[in-house]
Amino acid sequence: MQRLQAFKYELMPTGEQQMRRFAGSCRFVFNGAVRGGADSPWWWR
Repeated sequence: MQRLQAFKYELMPTGEQQMRRFAGSCRFVFNGAVRGGADSPWWWR
């Protein structure tokens, strides 16, 4: 008989990691806005 086993983990980011994620999201939105120009938002294309 074969036994299957799984492990479940929850990752809790530290304060610095949360700030890095937030800064990365802001940079992504800013770069998209610069690329698309003021007339047409980049996410509509």
